[in-house]
Amino acid sequence: MLKIVFALTLLSAQAAPLKNTNDFFKESQSSFEKASKETTFEKKGSILRALEKSFEVTLNLYEKSNPTEGDDKEQDVARLFYALEPAFELAKLKEKTKKDCARKKQDVLTSDNQPDDAPTSPNAKEALRWIELLCK
Repeated sequence: MLKIVFALTLLSAQAAPLKNTNDFFKESQSSFEKASKETTFEKKGSILRALEKSFEVTLNLYEKSNPTEGDDKEQDVARLFYALEPAFELAKLKEKTKKDCARKKQDVLTSDNQPDDAPTSPNAKEALRWIELLCK
């Protein structure tokens, strides 16, 4: 019986359209608004870690649906996930320091791969926004 329930759950998850970057920007915005109302680093981090889990589930579903090579939608979601990785790492710390915050901001800017005179990418801006919130 448990196997049947699991199989049905898996099939319904695969039948649902996979989230794209627009979906994740919306989910991130919603999570950010919730986290903005929290007063502790721990609670803000918990909300961000939930967003990370959502990314991981979706990326795993993309991998299962097309194990050979990802399409553009999967690549875009993966790029946003990796841009947010420094914020995810910061959220996992027990305590944060000013040095941790500065290092994670620099990690985002370094990995953005934009020319010095170019504006920061939307993915990097989202990560920096989360880092700013966590470091308040």
